This record gives sequence, C-alpha cells and structure tokens, in this order.
Amino acid sequence: MNNIRKISFPNTIADYEQADYVVGNNCDEIKLIQKNGEMAGIGWFEIRKENEVIAEIKESVCNIYYK
Repeated sequence: MNNIRKISFPNTIADYEQADYVVGNNCDEIKLIQKNGEMAGIGWFEIRKENEVIAEIKESVCNIYYK
C-alpha cells in the first residue's frame, strides 16, 4: 500500500524555491522505486499522472509527507 501524500524538494535550507507534488492535486500517484545501478538503499520517487511517469526524484533530496 502506498501512503505517500506529498513530496517537497529540494530539502536544503539554502534553496530559495521549493516544488511540491501532491497526490490528487498535480499528480495521481507517488511511488517509491529502486533504479538499476544505484547504490543499495537509495530510493527514487516515480511521479505519475494519467498513467505516465512525469518525474523521477531521488529520495534523499525530498521531504516526504504521509497520509
């Protein structure tokens, strides 16, 4: 079961602008995936809208909000 409601990125205090993906607002699903070639334990978020992948964002640069 996927219980991710929102991710915000980047997550560093030095960044002036921050973007969000919110389920039900600007995307249909945020899914945690593993990509080939990445070190173990580094996850990626696959952002889907209308059955298409619109973004892939590395887990380490996001703030994660759960339902």
